[in-house]
Amino acid sequence: MKVENKKLSVIVTSYNNFHYLYECLESIINQTYDNIEIIITDDGSYDFIRGGLEFWFKLYSGDNVKNIVINQNSNNLGTVKNVNIGLKHAKGDVITMIAADDKYRNENVFTLAMRKMEILPEDALVLTTQVDMCNQWLQPLHPFMNDRVLNTLRYGSVNDLLKLELLGSLLPSCGTFYKKEVFERFGLCDERYDLIEDHVLHLKLLKAGVRFYYLDETSVIHRAGGVSHGTEGASKSPRFWKDCMNVFDNEVMPLVDMYLDENEKHEFNETYKRTKAHYQAATGEAVSSFEIISSKKAVFLDMLTNIIAFLSPRVHEMAKYLFALGVLLCILPRLFESIQVPFIDKAFEIGHASIYGGILMIISTAVFVLNEIPQMFVKLLLIKRRFSNIPIARYLEAIWIDED
Repeated sequence: MKVENKKLSVIVTSYNNFHYLYECLESIINQTYDNIEIIITDDGSYDFIRGGLEFWFKLYSGDNVKNIVINQNSNNLGTVKNVNIGLKHAKGDVITMIAADDKYRNENVFTLAMRKMEILPEDALVLTTQVDMCNQWLQPLHPFMNDRVLNTLRYGSVNDLLKLELLGSLLPSCGTFYKKEVFERFGLCDERYDLIEDHVLHLKLLKAGVRFYYLDETSVIHRAGGVSHGTEGASKSPRFWKDCMNVFDNEVMPLVDMYLDENEKHEFNETYKRTKAHYQAATGEAVSSFEIISSKKAVFLDMLTNIIAFLSPRVHEMAKYLFALGVLLCILPRLFESIQVPFIDKAFEIGHASIYGGILMIISTAVFVLNEIPQMFVKLLLIKRRFSNIPIARYLEAIWIDED
């Protein structure tokens, strides 16, 4: 079958992020690939408007979108079950997934991915790409996969990649393309878990000897503050940390002695300690004094970054309005004077208004500049962690946690 004839199913998962969904969908319908199926599955959001979506598709969907499925769960089932609902609806030869608050980087992503899959060996099942991690206002932070992971994808064996994945969730879920055969042969995502679908799936595939091929393209802009690295902090997400501990106990621990050397075991043990401390903090279980200090530090950083994520865009908006008000105070009195409005002398003192306007413009400019400082703090914090021995994906999960 020619690549142009193969259907690509895109599963869009949403949970309380409807305000971002249209931006994501626009990045899908604008793709140059001409055989796309879109499956939207919402996990019981309070803000999901099905009728609005249907109307939007009628207005904007093009000939490249061959089928549209919209599902809304009556209650929150968790990421894993929500993804599986999307997989059950998918009719495409190839399947990819994206969260509603993310978007594709450009209009050629699907075409490039499908062409790459066409020239891979016949038994190739999975193709992954790079993902840009961004903050809530889409300023880049860093790539999802670091050089260690990329070099293993390019030059390493399946077991080499499995060793890395045992240390943390280092392969992206969005930006990865699966042949439908993956789910026919190996089953859907493991519903023993609530929120973690991708890490468990990737471990299962790597253990079965499935090779992950790599397309050297950045396909997805992944927004922090969404459902996968979002608003609910580490200390407030017992569902997530319970999943993390269960993944460690059920999937990872049985393979540690088999695959990891002593240095890698040390790296794994450090990650495990931190994850356990987060889990105990989230569930209120007793912890050692060392774990309490480690957990309190992580919770403090989590709280700080979430405060920054909440306040910074609002401060930015406020500064824009202040600046605009300052400009108006400088211009409008002079405008009214030039057209000789009779009450201008009493309504405005032109000199004073200009001074006040100038002060407001200076204050707003200062706020703009100062508002960048906490954002830089978060970026530097992430960069510092990126070059430590702690897998960056695990650290991000400790900073921004939520469901999909």
